[in-house]
Amino acid sequence: MNSYERVLAALSMQPVDRTPVCPFVMAFAAKFAQVPYGSYCTDYRKMAQAQMAVVERFGYDIVTADTDAYREAEACGALIEFPQDDLPIEKKQAIVDKKDLLKLKLPVIQDSVRLADKVAGVAELNRLGGGEVPVLGWIEGPYQSAAIMRGLTEFMMDSVEDESFVNELLQFTTELAINFGVAQAEAGAHIIGIGDAVASLISPRNYESYVLSHTKRVVEALQSKGAKVKYHICGDASHLLDYIKELGVDLVNIDSKVDLATARSTLSNVCIKGNLNPSDILLKGSEAKVLTEAKKCIEIGGLGYMLSPGCEVPKDTPQENFNALVRAAKLVAAGEI
Repeated sequence: MNSYERVLAALSMQPVDRTPVCPFVMAFAAKFAQVPYGSYCTDYRKMAQAQMAVVERFGYDIVTADTDAYREAEACGALIEFPQDDLPIEKKQAIVDKKDLLKLKLPVIQDSVRLADKVAGVAELNRLGGGEVPVLGWIEGPYQSAAIMRGLTEFMMDSVEDESFVNELLQFTTELAINFGVAQAEAGAHIIGIGDAVASLISPRNYESYVLSHTKRVVEALQSKGAKVKYHICGDASHLLDYIKELGVDLVNIDSKVDLATARSTLSNVCIKGNLNPSDILLKGSEAKVLTEAKKCIEIGGLGYMLSPGCEVPKDTPQENFNALVRAAKLVAAGEI
């Protein structure tokens, strides 16, 4: 099996020759390819160059067209600063005052510099991968996008004090997510990731009220275009697993704070990936520890499982440890560990 065949089989809950290894790689790729992170976030050619360099060196199973969580917000007026070699910084929200929402119009994807840049990055990765490596596109989920546009503290207060405003904003971010995701699917993304880290902070009741129906609309729209959909919710989302199951996604990323066996039991008919601790195991652990923990994950994950850390591979992860993550799947398949 090549990587594309392996990943698509796992997504369909079918047997594979070995467990796909699909880590979420951004800053690690930029550092490996010696691309300043400011350039990685703003030039799709540099992003694609770095992604291909690291996947070719280590031999894992996916490339990721993602850099940061601010593209949608920036297209709607947020002011984003790009340090030369560090993460972008949101200097001003798109919606400082709730009245600002009335002025917002859905951005035209190809007329928005960094939205168009990501779509071009998807197409470039698809070209460079030659159909043998699946391309993961990326959007922010409606709830996460709304929180970034409004500011997390303000948005959480709005959720308590002004339900009407929050729902209006979520309608806007839902349409934006659909448009942006569809553009990436049409550019060749095989999978669209939906980032929703903020949602792990809220109660099941609020998730049902503010997240479930809007995100489900996005999922259905993307799947109707032939894309598979991944749901990425950082943090401890144990209390939300039953609702996440209702989203109908093809793949769920399980963070290290969630018990993998519990997630596997709840999401029994859904492909899952995770959930090595990216800091304690991948960044700070030994090669032997990475191999041991990866083997445990593969055994728990079973059919319909992809090996990865619970979240992004840290920038300064030792290459030996990252290589051990990839080797673990091969060694388990060969019965050598």
